[in-house]
Amino acid sequence: MHQYLIFSIARPIECIPDQNNSVSIGLMINNELKKRIGFWEDDNIPVKIVNQTCERCPIENCKERAVPAIYIEKENKIKLAEEKIKELSAS
Repeated sequence: MHQYLIFSIARPIECIPDQNNSVSIGLMINNELKKRIGFWEDDNIPVKIVNQTCERCPIENCKERAVPAIYIEKENKIKLAEEKIKELSAS
């Protein structure tokens, strides 16, 4: 699992009403970052657990989920099928 320190800035787009523009910069938390950025684990920085994509994310009931976790569902179906095959083989 990788961890990132992400800085985000959002602001309204002046020429388009009710629209915002945002930029996020993610820095992988590694030994080099820990040496250079002393506040990387400050308790005031919110921590969120996310995955690489919604399709591969095992977090259930995620309010930010944009699409179903199709890869996780596929893996679960394969595991269930393998268990059923083992049960039939043992009989």
